[in-house]
Amino acid sequence: DNVLLFTNRVDLELFRLDRSKEEGAKIASLKRKYPGRYRVLFVGRFYMGEHSTVAQKNWDTLLRAIPHLGPDYTFVFIGKGSEYAAQALAEDLNVTSQVHFIESVSHASLPSYYAMADVFCVPSRWERFGIVFIEALAMGSVVVTADTSPVNTFVRHNTNGILVQDYNNEVELGNAIMQGATDTALREQLKKNARPSVLRYSKSAVDQWEVQIYKHILSEKYNVN
Repeated sequence: DNVLLFTNRVDLELFRLDRSKEEGAKIASLKRKYPGRYRVLFVGRFYMGEHSTVAQKNWDTLLRAIPHLGPDYTFVFIGKGSEYAAQALAEDLNVTSQVHFIESVSHASLPSYYAMADVFCVPSRWERFGIVFIEALAMGSVVVTADTSPVNTFVRHNTNGILVQDYNNEVELGNAIMQGATDTALREQLKKNARPSVLRYSKSAVDQWEVQIYKHILSEKYNVN
């Protein structure tokens, strides 16, 4: 009774489906820069978990899935941290020609990257919230991620995304990515449902929610009826 739930908010005016001619040119430029039949985007930190040798964002399993997917797939990794470990693993797997590491991009540029990709995949082993998933869904991306909380509370399997139960298994993860990239009917359904599923996280909606929380607290404190 003493706990009120709240959430992060996303600027849905920035992360939106309809792109201007200028944005279309940026997206086309990114596709030329990262050529491939299918493009997979990862956005997240490369740090290991606190007091752990396990990567929170599970980029290691994602990299290991690449040999199972084959040469048609190009991967773009955006994030800071232990990226050298990721680069070393890519070399060990002999997939460096399919992988591009970017330390950071501006927040305003992220929508173009989401729009460029055929699949957005960050198969996190654990998350606090996962705002990048909200951004990707707002852009109508095909989201593939791990079936873990709290992400599985707003990503619904085969409704607005694809959830992988055995997310430490590179073959299972690869199969989910392949389905997300090639299953035309499923892609249409996921993309159709993606943005409507996260409208409640828009800045305006969460602002109103925040106001109601303040009103509730004040009414309890001052017995305002």
